[in-house]
Amino acid sequence: MKYFFQTSATMKEYNNKKWWIDSIGLDKVWDLNLNSKTVDVAVFDTGVDFSHPDLVGKQSSIPGKTYFDGYPEDEDMDGHGTGVASVICGSQNNGGMVGVFDNVKIVSYRMSLSNDYPSETILLKLLDGLQDASNKGIKIINFSGGGNSGTNDK
Repeated sequence: MKYFFQTSATMKEYNNKKWWIDSIGLDKVWDLNLNSKTVDVAVFDTGVDFSHPDLVGKQSSIPGKTYFDGYPEDEDMDGHGTGVASVICGSQNNGGMVGVFDNVKIVSYRMSLSNDYPSETILLKLLDGLQDASNKGIKIINFSGGGNSGTNDK
């Protein structure tokens, strides 16, 4: 079993020049991870590329889901979901991102980037995904949502 404390000193050294480490107190959070059990986190975003070096071995055994575009949840449309997952649990690999938690597995819920759907449809898909994650016992969910100031409702 790998314990987080075995790599925390290296992680701290690797990241010692990244301003955000101090700004959010990440070094203190790393110390809280010691001996913690693995937790599944659902990421509702553009998909997650689990072949990315920061995320190898970080995919949960719980299946995710994809909405709208018909591509698998482990294909990322623009990199945003992969970046979010890396912030959550990226592995220390001498490059890229070291995440907040080492003991996390990601369940990807891939949402659409398109504004071609009415907001009611998007909301219903989101609610379906939240229910799906809950039914699978996932207790932590990250949702990245946004939009523009206008509307494309049809």
